[in-house]
Order: sequence, then structure tokens, then C-alpha cells
Amino acid sequence: MIPNSDRFIANLMEDGLKYQHEAMTQRQTFFKDPDVADSFTINWEFWLAGETLATSSWVVAAALAQVTTTFTTKKTTITVSGGSAANTYEVTNTVTSNSGRTESQTLFIEVREK
Repeated sequence: MIPNSDRFIANLMEDGLKYQHEAMTQRQTFFKDPDVADSFTINWEFWLAGETLATSSWVVAAALAQVTTTFTTKKTTITVSGGSAANTYEVTNTVTSNSGRTESQTLFIEVREK
């Protein structure tokens, strides 16, 4: 989890509506349909404390396909597709700040038929 913090924010796209999920330091589970490519965004601004993101990389469970990844100075986004219904997969984002600090955040994506 994010050190010196008790939360992170993930922006999600679900059914065409964008919303923010704010979570305490606990397992964060998000949902996607196996037939749809969904995007998940992590807002790292709180952890960055004035710094900017220099790098971002993702590790995706083998059953999911990484479609695209992007990052800005404060946010990282991944779009994934696939997965089998009734299974939960891990997607981990590791970032490095412009001052060289590194942190990782894991999202748990549960696949459900819609």
C-alpha cells in the first residue's frame, strides 16, 4: 500500500459512467465484464506530495489482456480485456516519481457477466 497514507483513489469507467472509488488501506476489488475492455485509473497525487510521475509499469494476470496503458504527471491508466466470469485477478501498477521514489498498488478485478 501507499506509505504515509491511508487511502488512494481509483477512477473507474463502468457502464459509461466515470466515478471515483476512495478506499482505506484494504483490498480494493473492482468489476468488469469478460466481453468488455474496461479502464482503471489510479490517482497518485496524494502519494506524490508535489512530485510528478516519471515512470509507470503494470503487471497483469495471465488471464487478462493488457489493451493499453498511459500515464500523466499524476495518474496512471490501464485498459484490460478478457478474464473468466467468477474469477478475480490482480493488476499491479508500479510507479517511480521524478525524485526516484517507487511505489506499487494492486487492484483486484473480479470478472462478472453483465
